[in-house]
Amino acid sequence: MRDNLIVVYLCYYKNNFTHVDKFINNYKKYKSGINHNLLICFKNLDHEKIIFLKKKFKKIKYNFIVDNFGDYDIGSYFRLAKKYRKKDLFFIGSYSYPAINNWLKIIYNNFANNTLISSAGSYQSLTSDTLNNSYRYNNNFIYNFLLRIIFFLKNIIYFPIFPNPHVRTNTFLIKAKDLLKYPYKLNYKRKFDCWRFESGRHSLTNFFKKKRFNIIIVNSKGNIFNKNSWKYSDTYFFKEQKSIIIKDKHTDLFNNSNKGDKLKLEKMVWGHN
Repeated sequence: MRDNLIVVYLCYYKNNFTHVDKFINNYKKYKSGINHNLLICFKNLDHEKIIFLKKKFKKIKYNFIVDNFGDYDIGSYFRLAKKYRKKDLFFIGSYSYPAINNWLKIIYNNFANNTLISSAGSYQSLTSDTLNNSYRYNNNFIYNFLLRIIFFLKNIIYFPIFPNPHVRTNTFLIKAKDLLKYPYKLNYKRKFDCWRFESGRHSLTNFFKKKRFNIIIVNSKGNIFNKNSWKYSDTYFFKEQKSIIIKDKHTDLFNNSNKGDKLKLEKMVWGHN
């Protein structure tokens, strides 16, 4: 067993547990390719739901931890990093699941000191998104225009304009001791602050970029991509996403969209080029 590598799956309840079933089924279906410890983090769940979930997880080998702090996933990331300071942690968000064989081996083979790896990246900017004409709050043109300007001015304080390169934090691999170096005190009970962690001016990506970390995306072919070529990894909102390692509800949305909607999503994440 590779004792220094922990795969952490964040498990919480929202309407139903179909996303949990998808993770379990795909974790069983696709071989990781490398030994690891699987840690299920039961997130903001009562005792009854945890008992119910433990029956589901009997299908696979795992350890578990209960994390009932009433915040979003990012808060759990830091608490787990404190608990497992000497480990390499691969976080998998609640709606994410393996999509190919050797999914973990491919990622971990590219891991080294001073490295942050994700299975997908994005250039999307929440600031620039607010100026998109498709964002309509009602049928009044002037009202929509003024509201977009207000949100633009609010968001530009916290989020860079497009292009805004950042790794997607639904899955990422990092040393626990490195994650704990992230200095900004955000309130992870607020979704807004979770967005700041992923794509804000003080994002995980921007912080470790300043620390001169190697920040890369890995695709299913084992190819690595630096920020200037993330789009062409074919892992997120581009072409057919055929080289993706870990899927989630957003990649599923793209795959199930029509051609016109796919082009809109691609433009939102990557721009015109």
